[in-house]
Amino acid sequence: MSLKDVIGQEHLIDMLTKSLKEKDFFHAYIFEGPAGIGKRYTAFNFAKGILCNSGTYDACESCISCSKMNHFCHPDYHYIKSEDSIKDRQIEEIQKAMSKKPYTSQNMVFVIDGAETMTKRAQNRLLKTLEEPNKNNIIILLTENLSRILPTVVSRCMTLKFKPLSDEKICFYLKHKYSADNKNIEILAAFSKGRIGMADEMYCSKTFRKRREKSIEIARKMARPDEGFFDLIHELDGEKIDFPFFLDMMEYWYRDIAFVSFVGYHEKILMNVDYPDALLEEANKIGYEKAVKIVEILEEAKKEINLNFNFNMVIKNMLFKIQEE
Repeated sequence: MSLKDVIGQEHLIDMLTKSLKEKDFFHAYIFEGPAGIGKRYTAFNFAKGILCNSGTYDACESCISCSKMNHFCHPDYHYIKSEDSIKDRQIEEIQKAMSKKPYTSQNMVFVIDGAETMTKRAQNRLLKTLEEPNKNNIIILLTENLSRILPTVVSRCMTLKFKPLSDEKICFYLKHKYSADNKNIEILAAFSKGRIGMADEMYCSKTFRKRREKSIEIARKMARPDEGFFDLIHELDGEKIDFPFFLDMMEYWYRDIAFVSFVGYHEKILMNVDYPDALLEEANKIGYEKAVKIVEILEEAKKEINLNFNFNMVIKNMLFKIQEE
């Protein structure tokens, strides 16, 4: 695999390929975009092209360097990621590695995944490196949230924004990779929101369909006044639901209800196209205004969770507001 295998992001791939062809690299890049959009895959293949020994404009896939990259054991490729936050100590270790000469290539590549999780101290340490770059070192920061990276760090990097792909491109990719059923891949493409990695993950997941079905089942209960508030709380606790996933499924469900209530049932604008009867039934019961209000409540809950509000209180408050509507 190489840069030419990246699906979509043509404007970015052209720019990176030109850099490979001319051997003219910026000392630091930021790849910005949502999870599953292809940042990590692109960074890996860009690094492979930089480190390739063939001298071509992309990874040749036959030299020793490409072989080592494919086996994730290249001494000049450094990948850093943390489960919680990237600490000052980890950036210090990178700086020590940067002070050495490349082992087998002309350059060394350092990929920092989840750059927005760097502590302020870690970012300030990295800033010193960015202010006095070594021409043999190339740094690639991967982030889902550029606003959490210090402006002084951002200003010293070339920022490349990854954009969501069209449903057509996602469908084309899934169909050719898995020979998947058209209806199934159309649903996955809609739920992926243009994120090719997310579409891949959902297709391969053994639990995605069950989790989605359970989310819709609970979503339908939430808007019914006859469903007990504490019974729903107990059900949510008992199911051990992945709440970010659950809230997304809820929002998609009520957005579809709002669309059906307002303009009628049209598959091209809906996500839950495999639930036509249920959507029509819910649209008649709930109506447009209530569906839109529930979507707003869900969006507010997602924002509060992202701001680290007390999780249980956010969910209880969300349920209470929905049942009040």
